[in-house]
Amino acid sequence: QEVRFCVPRNQIKKDPCCWIDDLLLNNIVASLTYIPSWSRHVIRIARLFQEPEVILGVDRVGYDSQRLRIVFPRFTIEDGGKVNRLRYPLFPEPVPAAELDEPEVISPEELSRPVHRCNQGGAEVFWATTACVLTNLLAPVYHRRTHGIALYGYAATNAGEAVARALGCIELVPRTVASVKEALQAEHRHDWPVIFREWLPLERRYRRQLFEPREDDKPRNCIVSVDFMAAKLLTISGGWQTISTEHEGGIGADTLAVAKILIPAYLKDLSERRFIQGHRTHTISSLEESILKDLAHFVQQRHGDPEDVLSARGSITLNDATTRAEALADLLIHFVETGRVEIRQMITTRRKPAFLEVEHDGHRGLLIPYTSLERLTAKSSVPAPSLDQLSRVLDEADILLDEHDDGPVIRWEYFDERRRMSRVKRSGLLKVHG
Repeated sequence: QEVRFCVPRNQIKKDPCCWIDDLLLNNIVASLTYIPSWSRHVIRIARLFQEPEVILGVDRVGYDSQRLRIVFPRFTIEDGGKVNRLRYPLFPEPVPAAELDEPEVISPEELSRPVHRCNQGGAEVFWATTACVLTNLLAPVYHRRTHGIALYGYAATNAGEAVARALGCIELVPRTVASVKEALQAEHRHDWPVIFREWLPLERRYRRQLFEPREDDKPRNCIVSVDFMAAKLLTISGGWQTISTEHEGGIGADTLAVAKILIPAYLKDLSERRFIQGHRTHTISSLEESILKDLAHFVQQRHGDPEDVLSARGSITLNDATTRAEALADLLIHFVETGRVEIRQMITTRRKPAFLEVEHDGHRGLLIPYTSLERLTAKSSVPAPSLDQLSRVLDEADILLDEHDDGPVIRWEYFDERRRMSRVKRSGLLKVHG
């Protein structure tokens, strides 16, 4: 009887007999009876019976740039769309996409199921999550950087995590300092994004390591559920996409079944096209939007409704200068509207954080003391952006009026207009659609 396995070599060398016993028990085969002192000789004795064969295996799921193919745990999609079964998979557990099967034909009914079986919010999150996961999978193909994916809001959190798991993303819950480091290492073990579940009893300084910029400058490749403040701080810092929706919605099991067959079918079709997307890309700035449009093209070619897919555009917050500046303004407005900060015209000795109205070259501005921003965001799992980073975001969006010693000064007109639009939107008089 054959029992297949794949583990790091060091794990076997520690105590081979004990490891073999665990392997047999885990596969419900038998229990090994052995003399412990023989354990150090087992590997040498096994090699006397049969010399190990050196094979060329695969140990990473995602895009193989050397062979121009997409690797799944059980099969590969070669350049041109040919599907091959993997002969020697050598994936250490846990491995993403383990439950995804070889590509099969997907029907119009299955493609329309997210809209017909879920309400508007569920369908938006379904296609938005699918597009963002595909963007990270295909980032090496198009020579782009991956991004972190933040889920904000009840509908996005519940539906987004369910869709991500159906798409093959593994889930990790860092509970200790050591497991935080392991989670960050697992983030780039494969091209598939990793779902991080925050463990609140873990000290904030260690939870923040999941969100701080990487010291090795590696791009993010994870999925996290966040609150309002964390979502805005991640957007300001850059390198993250946020998925959120104003509509309520959930995801049923039959819709999740569509997600499992959608990814292999779409990637096979894209490989047959030599990764040339079925629309003009020269006017599209982000890979997320490009992938979403190509998904709509894929659905249309199979007699589905492309507008179902494109409805997710308004649910994805893109990673550009305008969006980062808007996120900062929304965060400042939130602090003012909730009474956590006040706007004053002069510095006083009061301890409550405040933003100051100032004049600069005849223009009215709003000074944002950096110390106040740090105090306001001190309890968040996401650290505030640095002062230099904050100034760069405002400068790129052309709303930086001056750089004061205490913090940046933004144009009052921009802040005031953003606050007016926020009030109108909350009143229900204005609906914003992507």
